[in-house]
Amino acid sequence: MCIPWGFIASLLSNIMQSSWDSYALEPPCAEISLNASPLPRTPDTDLLPRDLVNTRHFLSHQLKIVTPIKVHTLKRFLEKHPNKDLVDSVCRGFIEGFWPLAGVPYHYQVDESRRQRIELPKEEQEFMETLLDTEIRLERFSQSIGNRLLPGMACMPVHAVWQENKRKFRPIYDHSAGKSSLNSLIPKHLRAVHMDSIYQLIHRIHSQNIDLSSIVLFKSDVSDAYRNLPMSPYWQVLQAVKFNGQFYIDRCNAFGNAGSQSIFCAFLSLVLWIAEDRGITDIFSYIDDNFSWDFSTNMVYYKKHDKLLPEKQVRLLQLWDELGIPHASNKQEFSSVLTVIGYEIDLRNERISVGANAMKKTLDKLESILEEGQGTTRTLKECTKFVGTVNRAIGLLPFLLPGVLPLYDEMNKVNQKDDHAPVSISRTVGNRLGWLEKMLKKSKGVSISRNKMWEYADQDPLFVHINVLTTGFAIWIPQSNEAYKFSFESDRRVPETSLPALWLFAINYTVFQADRSHQAKINKILSTSGRIKIFVDSTEMVTLFETLKPHKTLDGLFLNVIQTIIEADRVVRVSPRNKEDTRLETLLSRILCENRSDFDNDYPEILLKNIELPLSLRQFLPKPTDPLIREYELVRNKSTSTRRRLKVKQELDLGHDREATRQIVKSPPRKYVLVLVGCIIFVYLYYFNHGFDFLFVS
Repeated sequence: MCIPWGFIASLLSNIMQSSWDSYALEPPCAEISLNASPLPRTPDTDLLPRDLVNTRHFLSHQLKIVTPIKVHTLKRFLEKHPNKDLVDSVCRGFIEGFWPLAGVPYHYQVDESRRQRIELPKEEQEFMETLLDTEIRLERFSQSIGNRLLPGMACMPVHAVWQENKRKFRPIYDHSAGKSSLNSLIPKHLRAVHMDSIYQLIHRIHSQNIDLSSIVLFKSDVSDAYRNLPMSPYWQVLQAVKFNGQFYIDRCNAFGNAGSQSIFCAFLSLVLWIAEDRGITDIFSYIDDNFSWDFSTNMVYYKKHDKLLPEKQVRLLQLWDELGIPHASNKQEFSSVLTVIGYEIDLRNERISVGANAMKKTLDKLESILEEGQGTTRTLKECTKFVGTVNRAIGLLPFLLPGVLPLYDEMNKVNQKDDHAPVSISRTVGNRLGWLEKMLKKSKGVSISRNKMWEYADQDPLFVHINVLTTGFAIWIPQSNEAYKFSFESDRRVPETSLPALWLFAINYTVFQADRSHQAKINKILSTSGRIKIFVDSTEMVTLFETLKPHKTLDGLFLNVIQTIIEADRVVRVSPRNKEDTRLETLLSRILCENRSDFDNDYPEILLKNIELPLSLRQFLPKPTDPLIREYELVRNKSTSTRRRLKVKQELDLGHDREATRQIVKSPPRKYVLVLVGCIIFVYLYYFNHGFDFLFVS
């Protein structure tokens, strides 16, 4: 089972950008074909198991190359493509059949069809029978080859899965079933494929300064995507399927095979290159979903589906018609509010959110895990499927990643080759998933305009400089020329070890208060850009907001910071401050350390305010210590008696005279006095009373 560490790494590499910069700058699928490696050929027959080769020849009348794709037209359209090796491998696959990125098959027969349920509910049974009839009619399945497998063959189970959002079943070819599954032949590091994202689409629109109110989005879906690709006859022998006690040969690329995406995406990247070459620009692809934009006034009648569609979409469909790529009328959509790969993009309100169906699926899975309670286990396969579901929301809101990191850690502890390995739902995992559920319900999605790449932003963000010392923290907002100061009472201060917590508290307060500011300039900036850029003098804070993995002592406070950001609906970036700017460093230092009158005299243009913490934030403020308490701690470290520690604490809590309390702390502990008295008595008795003989006199 493959844990999406690549997905996690891509999030962590640019998590604080939140404007999707790293995603947007990735090359689109159309350009991937320029440097992609060619698809593999079928291994030489000398390398394949002898039984498999013999069965392939015995069943040659049942093994066919079946595809609607016009390979000769495809090859002609790709004559100018610079990556000849990839072009030749894809075109060859449509003639000879594709071989997935698999090693040499096992030298024995594999039958996992026993994992299929024999008795099915009526509706599911009807679906499976209709599926069989349809696949045989389209020649993607062979006729029956009997009720027994031949030597060297493999049969993987086929299941029907109910799709709640579409209200229908879909088939699943489980190529991961069993220890000798077909997917076990495909190395995990070869399974990942490039897929475009909605961020690339939004970035392309932003980069051209297009008015969102003047355009529509569209998406076009390839019918039976993977099934349009024929497999090598030698691989077809391994793709037997069983229906009603009879075996059939699956001749085409199957949903459920770990190498299916690689083959399909290699083909589609070439198709998109052709589209770009013909001037059909900005087409992005996520497996079989193709999406882009066009001006709302550019509508053209498409005769095949008998309806008006955006011109760019019509030109794409016409290209598909030339290549023989099938598509259904109901899967060609366009609107100003469109759900694309599970995200709802609303151009009218300039917002992107997780689609209603995807969100319901995510929350349902979260609730099912939380209902079972902590201390339970889930299989690695179940957890991986759950992670795949949650990743859609995390991809949109990267700050939610801490909600699943403990689960990732637990998944990483078990054997990755065993799909049924038990993954512990520990207390930490349960608490984080509960927090994730809460944040998902609070989330409003993200603003399209606020998440522009920073260089394309129409408005500057709100710039905030923060300085933190053990005595408190200072905030300066240059755009409004305001400074804020928080100092602990008297000479209280936090210990050095609590500085990270105080930094987090200062960041939390900044976002919290900015959203509630009554200052006109701040409100104007946030209403137009909605973004806050915070400069700090702490590499630990910068790293923390890049990795989203706080030390366990900072967990609660850090999750509260994220909650504040989500509730405020702001885009926040934490960046290192320029330490070489001495004027800035001096200003921040004097805000915190100098008395009010001296500061006002030296900086009359800056309005300095003392911070009054709201009750909702006070609980997260790190606890400072009194100097007397710090002396008490020193005494405690010298094995002070419990009674004495309690007395000192009592004096401090009751607010007794500070100097008197200091003397109590500094006076020698009672046990040392007792030891000294004992020593004096010992010396006196020994030297002046002739030893201890008197003790033994009867």
